[in-house]
Amino acid sequence: MTAAFNSSVCNPRVIKLLNRLADLLGQLDLQTISELGSQIAEWRHQLNAASCAWSAASNFRTTDVHVVICGLCDDVDGNESEGSEGEHEDEDHVSRRPTCILSEATLNKLAAGMDLQLGDLSAEEEKAFLRALAAGEFSHMIKPWEPWWLSPFASKIVLTKDGNRVAQPLEHSDKDESDLFDVPPPVDSPLPPLRDLTTKSPSPLLGIHLVEVLYSYCFTLRFFNGDWTCDTYVAAWTCLSVSRVLGSSACPETLSEALNDCFVTICSPYFKSAGGLKFALALLDDVLALLHVERPGVICALADLHRMLEKAVKDVKEGASDPATGRQKTKACTSSQLKAACKKVFFLSCWANEQPSEVFSTQALIVENEKGQLMETQESKTSEVVTDAGRPLVEEVMEVT
Repeated sequence: MTAAFNSSVCNPRVIKLLNRLADLLGQLDLQTISELGSQIAEWRHQLNAASCAWSAASNFRTTDVHVVICGLCDDVDGNESEGSEGEHEDEDHVSRRPTCILSEATLNKLAAGMDLQLGDLSAEEEKAFLRALAAGEFSHMIKPWEPWWLSPFASKIVLTKDGNRVAQPLEHSDKDESDLFDVPPPVDSPLPPLRDLTTKSPSPLLGIHLVEVLYSYCFTLRFFNGDWTCDTYVAAWTCLSVSRVLGSSACPETLSEALNDCFVTICSPYFKSAGGLKFALALLDDVLALLHVERPGVICALADLHRMLEKAVKDVKEGASDPATGRQKTKACTSSQLKAACKKVFFLSCWANEQPSEVFSTQALIVENEKGQLMETQESKTSEVVTDAGRPLVEEVMEVT
C-alpha cells in the first residue's frame, strides 16, 4: 500500500503519522481492515482536521500566532437541514469547524509579529477571550508545573550553617545543572542568630506557624503554576489571604486550627477555581515533601516567599499597574501589611535555620496524623451523604402518614 501526501499542506508530524498508518494497513488482511473500518474512519477524520489546521496556520509567520488563533476560536454548531444522511454528516462536519473570533485587523497585527495586550483587543474580542479563559479553553496550552520540592534534586540541596548555599564542583550533566537551578536559591546574605533578633525565648507554637506558612506558600505556587513573578502583588495577596499568621497576625495554637482557617479560605468563592477541599487536602503532601527535605528545603521555600513579599512591597510603592490592561490595580494589601509579613517570614527563616532535623521530622509526623484524621472525617461525611440520599426524610414520612 502506498500513499502520497502534499508536504506543503500537512505538518511534517502529520505526514510521518500518515505514512506509518499506511504501512500498518499494508500489513493487514482485508478482513481485519474491514473489522477496523470504523476506527480507521475516525483516524481519517482526525488527521484531516489536523491537516486543515496546519494549512490555516501556514498563512502566518509564527507558531505563537497559530496558538492564539486556535485558542480564540469558538466551535459553532450548525443547524441541520433536510436531506440525505450523507448531507447531514457533511453539514455537521462543517458546523464543527472552528470559527475565529479575531477581527481581520487583529490578525494582521499578529501576522506582522506585533505584541498585543488585552487592552489592544476590541470589546467583542476581549469578551470572547475572557469567556474562553474562564471556560478553561486555554488550559491545554499551559504546561503543568512540577513543584521543585518534589524533584529528586531537592534532597541534594546543601546549605552552610548560616543558610547560604554551598558551592559544589560541577560533577553532573547539563540536565542535572538545569534541574538544580529550578530550586529557588536560599537567602543572599547569612541569616543572623535568633538571639540577635529577640531576647525572648522562641514560642513553642513556631512549628505550627511554620507549617501554616509553608502551606500557604505551596498553595500560592500551585495556584500560579509555579510562576509568582507573573503578578507578584496578586501572588503575595493570595499568600496572605490563605495564611492568617502572615495576613492577620493570628496565633493558632493547634495545627487543626491553623489548617481549618486555610481550608475555609481555599474553598471560598475567591479561589473557586483552585479545586476545593480535595485540592486543599492534597496540598498537605507538598508540605510533607518540604519538611522531609528538612532545613535546606524549608530555608529555600521561605527565601522564595520572602523575595515574593519584598517584590510586592516594591510594586505597591511604585504603583504597579496590571500588565494585561495597563489599568492601576486596587490594592487589597497595604505596604505596611506586606512589610510585616516580610519580617515574620525572615524571623521564621532564622528560627528554622537553627532547628535540628528532629524538629522537621516531628512536624511531618504531626501533619501526617492531621491529614489522616481529615481524610477519615471527609470519608465519613461522604458515606453519610450517600446513605441519607436513599432514605426518606422525617418530614416526608410524616407528610405521607
